[in-house]
Amino acid sequence: MNVGRYTFDIQEPKIPCPVNGVQAPGTIPYTSTIDLTGKNVTVDFDQAAQDAGFTTSDLTILPNHFVLNIPDNDIIKPGVPYGIKIDIKSDCGDTTAVLPFALPVGNDVIDQRYANVLGLLKDHPQFKDKTLSDFQWYQVSENGDTTLLNGQITSNLNMRDLPYGDYEKDEFFVCYTVNKGQADEYNNCACQKPFVINSAEHQFEVNPDSLIINANYEYKGNKVFVNANWNGETDIECYAQWINVKGDIYKDEKFNIPDGGCTIPVPADNGLYLLRVYTDGKSRSFKFFINH
Repeated sequence: MNVGRYTFDIQEPKIPCPVNGVQAPGTIPYTSTIDLTGKNVTVDFDQAAQDAGFTTSDLTILPNHFVLNIPDNDIIKPGVPYGIKIDIKSDCGDTTAVLPFALPVGNDVIDQRYANVLGLLKDHPQFKDKTLSDFQWYQVSENGDTTLLNGQITSNLNMRDLPYGDYEKDEFFVCYTVNKGQADEYNNCACQKPFVINSAEHQFEVNPDSLIINANYEYKGNKVFVNANWNGETDIECYAQWINVKGDIYKDEKFNIPDGGCTIPVPADNGLYLLRVYTDGKSRSFKFFINH
């Protein structure tokens, strides 16, 4: 922001993930030739932040950064853009700018797609009607050191693309841009999540063998048979998703699996996919390679 010969530059907000449910204060660094405490400057939260419960007392202005206290309420949601509004009156004209920030999204949006792949769940309800771009993964070692993983700029992180390391002891997180190029654009980071070799996540917690898919290789145009045993129940509503290696949902289809099973058409394009089937709030995932 420029006001005559005065400038104001904002750096990336640093808002930590909650620990044991307690959100630590965040910091928003800046450099400025403007006296933000001067009589011609008003700094406050925008209307969206005020509606969520932020008050003037939650914002402290220091010489090179803001300290942001996160109110403890059920209104403020992670991933929702809020803003700090700066109004400056000057002989060169008045200027208003909003500096967007968002609470970091929890690690429930990071999924272990296969034994060696972490990915951001772009179909997660947290991202509904939002455009995600500019992914960047980071690695956090046991001693807390954070390393930017060069070249890891998609929603998926493949272990085979990383330098040799003991990944079972390290955790990873991803930063991304939301609604890039739009008025409500903002940056956010998802909290740390470890690789778990041969992870059993997204398995049915009760009777996991009630849904069985035996094949892991199919040809285009074929169908996969889902062998279902619902213990006497019939027509249980399910969802099926084909997810490609980039983390994009190729096909999202609701269907019923009757007792005894049914067939699901495979994607028309070649590649490695994850077939995820949801029911009763749980899911199970299967890796498939689709070829001619």
